[in-house]
Amino acid sequence: MSKQINYYELDKLDASAFKKSLDLSIGSIGNAVDRACIEAFNTSFLDRLAELVFSDENIPAFLFLLARLPVLSKDFEELHQNNLEVLSILKKLKFFIDLKIRETLYLLVKLSIAAVDEQGASKMDLGKFFSFDPKAPDAPQIVDLKFKNAVKEKILFGDDLHKRDQYIQEFERLEKIEPHAIYPTSIYRQSDGCTVAGKDSKKIEAVMSTTLTSSIRISSHVLAFDNNLLAEIYRPIGRAVIVLDDKLNDITYTSGDVDTKTNRRVVLGMEEDENTDFKEMSIRQQLNRYFEHHGVKMEVLVRSGNEADKHIENVQEILIDLKKLGVMRNEPVLIVGGGVIADIAGFACALFHRNTPYVILATSIVAGIDAGPSPRTCCDGQGYKNAFGAFHPPVMTLTDRTLWRTMHEGMIRHGIAEIVKMAVVENSELFELLEKVGPKFLVKTKFGTDISSIENIDSINLKEFDADCERVVALAMESYVRAEFGNLWETHQCRPHAYGHTWSPGYELPAGMLHGHAVATCMGFGAYISWKHCDWISEAQCKRICKLINDLELSLWHDIMLDKEIFHACTKKMVQKRGGNLAAPLPRVEIGECGYLNDITDEQLSQYVDEYRAYVTNGEFARKGYGVQPLLEDVGLADTSSEAKSHVRAEIEHDKENSVEGEPKKETGRSNSESYQEWIKKSQKNRNSNWEMNVDFEMADDTTTAPSFPHNTLFHDETERYAMSQTTVASNNVRTAAKMEDVGLADTSSEAQSHVRAEIEHDKENSAEGETNNETGRNNSESYQEWIKKSQKNRNSDWKMNVDFEMADDTVTAPSFPHNTLFHDETERYAMSQTTVASNNVRTAAKITVEEELFAPCMVGTLESQFLKMLTKISKAQTVLDIGTFTGMSAIAFAEGAVAAGHSGNATIHTLESDEKTAAAAKKIFNACEDKISNAIELHHTDAIAWMKECAQNPNGMTFDIIFIDADKDNYIQYYDLAMGTNGGLRPLLAKNGSVLADNTLSALVYDEDDSRRKALHQFNQHVKNDPRVEQAVMTVREGISII
Repeated sequence: MSKQINYYELDKLDASAFKKSLDLSIGSIGNAVDRACIEAFNTSFLDRLAELVFSDENIPAFLFLLARLPVLSKDFEELHQNNLEVLSILKKLKFFIDLKIRETLYLLVKLSIAAVDEQGASKMDLGKFFSFDPKAPDAPQIVDLKFKNAVKEKILFGDDLHKRDQYIQEFERLEKIEPHAIYPTSIYRQSDGCTVAGKDSKKIEAVMSTTLTSSIRISSHVLAFDNNLLAEIYRPIGRAVIVLDDKLNDITYTSGDVDTKTNRRVVLGMEEDENTDFKEMSIRQQLNRYFEHHGVKMEVLVRSGNEADKHIENVQEILIDLKKLGVMRNEPVLIVGGGVIADIAGFACALFHRNTPYVILATSIVAGIDAGPSPRTCCDGQGYKNAFGAFHPPVMTLTDRTLWRTMHEGMIRHGIAEIVKMAVVENSELFELLEKVGPKFLVKTKFGTDISSIENIDSINLKEFDADCERVVALAMESYVRAEFGNLWETHQCRPHAYGHTWSPGYELPAGMLHGHAVATCMGFGAYISWKHCDWISEAQCKRICKLINDLELSLWHDIMLDKEIFHACTKKMVQKRGGNLAAPLPRVEIGECGYLNDITDEQLSQYVDEYRAYVTNGEFARKGYGVQPLLEDVGLADTSSEAKSHVRAEIEHDKENSVEGEPKKETGRSNSESYQEWIKKSQKNRNSNWEMNVDFEMADDTTTAPSFPHNTLFHDETERYAMSQTTVASNNVRTAAKMEDVGLADTSSEAQSHVRAEIEHDKENSAEGETNNETGRNNSESYQEWIKKSQKNRNSDWKMNVDFEMADDTVTAPSFPHNTLFHDETERYAMSQTTVASNNVRTAAKITVEEELFAPCMVGTLESQFLKMLTKISKAQTVLDIGTFTGMSAIAFAEGAVAAGHSGNATIHTLESDEKTAAAAKKIFNACEDKISNAIELHHTDAIAWMKECAQNPNGMTFDIIFIDADKDNYIQYYDLAMGTNGGLRPLLAKNGSVLADNTLSALVYDEDDSRRKALHQFNQHVKNDPRVEQAVMTVREGISII
């Protein structure tokens, strides 16, 4: 016989019995409130109300019945579908045992009002329930305890042991039959399951489920003082941990007039009078005022809401901050911003504590009707849109059209695309409404919130127009949840809301397009395929869809769609993502209905792309099918195209190379007819597309403090890890100084202890509310050594053992590295600002390099040139061989260092450059330098290997105190061997006690996976690491400098 395990024993919902109990309790609540107002003499109103409520017969009976019911169920939802305010209150009251009593009282009183006046309940005065007693503000109150604690600690009911025992027995019963009600992790989700085991339990089959609750409110003026939607959630907690889109801090980006008395943003339809006091403020300022008014402390984490920053590192930084703030698993994080911040912060919440609830306050259309309520939290990766993610919906989405007034017109336009998709495949009424109001006014009036730019305003029925705008948002939201909420985990792919999202994820980032414009091009293309390939809609229907997209000034076409390889790669990726099916949603039969295309060949796809281009760019559609402000940079956002193209092209090439099993990789990745300089220029473009001038021309201004730095380490963890692995292993003396555990597995104690102690100290320091550290944060009785030890624990809480005890094993390739730079941008920026400003000679080199339109990122820059100069000076080097001149900045640095070391007049810097144009620029630069510097430099326009061999063949030839390798990476090993005298028996070029410096050695991490230089540099690093004649350190300066 098999054994069945059922996990919970909830009561079955008896609608009639429940309604009777609810009605009785509502009557009792009203009586209790009236009595408390009269009888609260020697105690607070709330404490007296608590005594009356929980001594009543009807209210506790109702609450315990509610605790035993499957409140998060379809039957319970249907029972209260005609009063959604009551339903939302009951979902919370189920957990009354674990709530603070004051919150339970508030919910009970609100329930009694909502039962007869659903709208009136939203206007309740929260202050009455969540303010301190003015008669005794410091006195402890019963209502500040959780109900179960007040009962167990004999604070509630006093000496009435019988009633207390009754409650405790009910608690114990609930622990067994419905533990969610007494010890919930959070009040927003519940689990269930059924498990069947065989007689000997060797075979087990199980069905498991998790039920979530989510609320959506489309409400105007969410941040008005009298709007309780956010205050209801955060006032009981006492604080709001907020992840804020950085643009909402910017007064120039999200400013607008706000009524200072009500905190309402000025929009169409808002009544004004002569007493109204307006002040321009950002959404952040409006948010501050709201929570200050409601007595809620704010902990604000400002994060970039740009698509270019929608990466896993940003998610990780949010996770670290949530940990530092001690966010609890039952404490909803508040996410305020647009679609990007909704995606990445929602993803962080999904990962933190494995699931942490969050609330979305949407400040954009995309967040308001798509990314906000969506369970699909995510970030971009490897050039593809939303490559990584988790299913984790918000517990509440707040969509407030009044906040959209602050948006850039281009952001409004791109957001409308998400509404169009629902209209085309899900809701014909919405489609017709968009045709009515969209083309003329939705963008210009920012969804009816700003009519200042509209001419002939008197001819418009503003009341009707405002209602139409509100209706568009409501229909879009209804259509979205109809498509999404029944398939929360994407357990099937009949997903109409994925219309426009089949091919666009592959080209959106490489094109640097706004999401809405990319989706729009894919929607137009999808409609064309539905007509031409599937024969599901007519030409007239296709044209009608494309016309609406075009009239809304969205893109029907972008030239990146000509890159068929990207299209084909995205088909492959989408089939992987959708579980082996393409299942591309397309309009079918009628506008407002959906079908799914599952089979189309690459050849057919290429043919339809060409046909579609001709169809939409032939002049029939405005702007020949192109959109208005379709790019990220058109609306002031960072461009994603270069980095994304690099990732996508690399992946396409990787797929090509691996499509034929065993096919070898090209050795260099460049054609025989292509010079190294041509190839390096072409290859570097992607990796250095975001390059900024790396030479400072003026000393940085002094600042009071160092700039804000959102990271815990200066560079990515993988950077130092790789650098250590290619550095000479620590000596016995160094190893002795470091602790080593002789166990088979990696020890976690040091790192873990550091984290835990740091957190304990942090909690101690913050245990007294409002307590501030003095300037040093150290007690007078505390020594500096004691203080520094304690203080360092926090800063170094993520420290890992930084001494290697054994030489790293050789590997075929460098480890995978998901970043484009070795360290965070802010690190180098700050380091440059605190480094001696570049000399006139170095500045001349930078200026002429740019003027000559040479590839400026190849310059070593301020940091590295100063490093080379100081190293030359410290080592008192007199002769230097600079392999790879480029435009001469490194040669200048060596010359300046040698002169500073006292070798003026007899220092010699030999610098080798093979490219004629570059050598000519270098010569021009050297001639423009000070005489003592230019006289020390000898430029050789020649092949470096040939020159070095010729020099090494002369037994009485030169030797060099420093040899700097910074030429073509594929030949680094050959340069090194010539320097060390291991090439064909030739003598060494390196002087005794000299040093070899190799530049860009950590670029073995950042070059593209299919770039031959990546492998060449890694092989070089290992070649040096394994050379017993030398010691080396791989320094994390710029792109890595190995000192050998």
